[in-house]
Amino acid sequence: MTDQQVDLESADLEVVGRIQTASNATYVGRIGTTTVVYKPVAGEKPLWDFPDETLAGREVAAYLVSEALGWGVVPRTWLRDGPLGPGMVQLWQDQDPDQDPVDVVPSHAARRDGWRVVLEGSGADDEPVCLVHEDSPSLRRMAVFDALVNNADRKGGHVLPLSDGRRLGVDHGVTFHVEPKLRTVLWGWVGQRLQADELDGVRRVRASLDEHDDNSLGGRLAALLDAAEVAALAERCDRLLRTAAFPAPEGDMPAVPWPLF
Repeated sequence: MTDQQVDLESADLEVVGRIQTASNATYVGRIGTTTVVYKPVAGEKPLWDFPDETLAGREVAAYLVSEALGWGVVPRTWLRDGPLGPGMVQLWQDQDPDQDPVDVVPSHAARRDGWRVVLEGSGADDEPVCLVHEDSPSLRRMAVFDALVNNADRKGGHVLPLSDGRRLGVDHGVTFHVEPKLRTVLWGWVGQRLQADELDGVRRVRASLDEHDDNSLGGRLAALLDAAEVAALAERCDRLLRTAAFPAPEGDMPAVPWPLF
């Protein structure tokens, strides 16, 4: 059987390694010769502000919103059974080690063309440093996506630079909360106007939420999130369309995740 004939949703999933730095149980797996990330529901650590055993479903919901936007922000992600029980499976992405779309740099090097400063601080030796990110269309779209899904954990390491110039976002288990939870390293455009193509993407998501057949975004999210969470997503769409600008931090939580990477 060739790779093209392997059913990624039902063929045997083999665990070949574990990602030790992940906060929840996260494994590298293979389905045929396709490499995937596998996060079993049984390996999710309880969180005080999210219902237990819902992170895998939220990752899939984030992928569905990415697809509705039409921007390919999130690698293909789906739910299926595995050797450690049901969980989230996502296509593995090979990063380019020579690219750093999010970085901490000395303050004197921070304000370069093509870069945005997020915050300033001190390094290990008390030298002034800045958290920066690219001023690129790919990261702008990721920031819009994060605002829609209410991403509470956009660390620098969750932005994957690909050798072809694309940037993909991963690790979306803490998303879709009904309360403001946006914590991200991508604050460089706060208050700036959204571009026409960015607003068009938000309109696509909003329109698809009003459809409730099994294959629509609204229908598929209803199987992964509760009704209040889907309604909150619609409200965030409406707010972005009304303000037509990147949001600012709000709520009592820190604006950036920790650690940053």
